[in-house]
Amino acid sequence: MTSTPTSMDLNPARRLIDRHLEHSEPYAIDIDWLRLTVLPEVFCPAFTKTSAFLAEHVRVEPGESVLDVFSGSGYQGLRVARRAGQVTCVDWSEAATACCTANAAVNQVADRVTALTGDLFAPVDGRRFDVVIANPPLLPGDPATRLESAIFDPDLIHSKRFLEELPEHLTRRGRAYLIATDAHRGLGIFDVEKHALEAGLLATVLATLPLPYETYTVYKVSVENPG
Repeated sequence: MTSTPTSMDLNPARRLIDRHLEHSEPYAIDIDWLRLTVLPEVFCPAFTKTSAFLAEHVRVEPGESVLDVFSGSGYQGLRVARRAGQVTCVDWSEAATACCTANAAVNQVADRVTALTGDLFAPVDGRRFDVVIANPPLLPGDPATRLESAIFDPDLIHSKRFLEELPEHLTRRGRAYLIATDAHRGLGIFDVEKHALEAGLLATVLATLPLPYETYTVYKVSVENPG
């Protein structure tokens, strides 16, 4: 981990990374009703509270189209796949895409899930979705490894870009579910509600999860004036 603001408590992140580094081979986890295989360089949704906390507040109506960006192992998208009409999972890592594709098959939703490799919305250019789920890297900093790129993001540029580009990928009444942390509070790096408004979006707090070292917040984000 390099170039990370020193005012932040990095111990939880270090423990999370160390837990991942205990695995040098693919390993299986059970989370909710899913059986997932996780590759060593892919973020494991069972090792942190964020993934399950976000998933708990995502709402998908039958037949809706879903986009899971920063998809990693595919947990968020696979979790709603049986209810959704079609799910597209996107991650910049080819290992994550392969992981997601394999997990879709194991959980018998391969016919509803497509995993694509690319940067944010680039693989779905021109497409709109009823629901977009985003569990981005939450801490500012320069990642030193592929695994760390799921945790650290310089100046949280990916979260900012997500909000900037989101309006072009929501259906008229579509909404997104985004998780954020206040671990970088006081640094003035990222404010979900402020950045959403700048993009013509309205961010509403759905739930907060206070922990000793930070507070997680799940936001529902939609077009401010859908017309």
